[in-house]
Amino acid sequence: MKVINNIITGMLVGVVLGLWVGVNIGKEQPMFANPFKEKTLSEKLRKTGESLKQSGEKLLKRGGEKLEEAGKALQETLQEDGDQSNK
Repeated sequence: MKVINNIITGMLVGVVLGLWVGVNIGKEQPMFANPFKEKTLSEKLRKTGESLKQSGEKLLKRGGEKLEEAGKALQETLQEDGDQSNK
């Protein structure tokens, strides 16, 4: 009976610690930090700023690609017009 009691106690402790660490990993916090602690304003602002930066980088990259495509199309059109005027 004592063995079963120790096994059940060990499993309960393991589940509690596993949930504690799992929640912290999901929130991208240190493993043994308090998972119920609210994030500070500076942490929220930092995360929002990082998200905004990533979105801006993607947007600028797509805009640059579109501009490059438009420039190539314009260059081809000008070359065709120049070739036709030379004939």
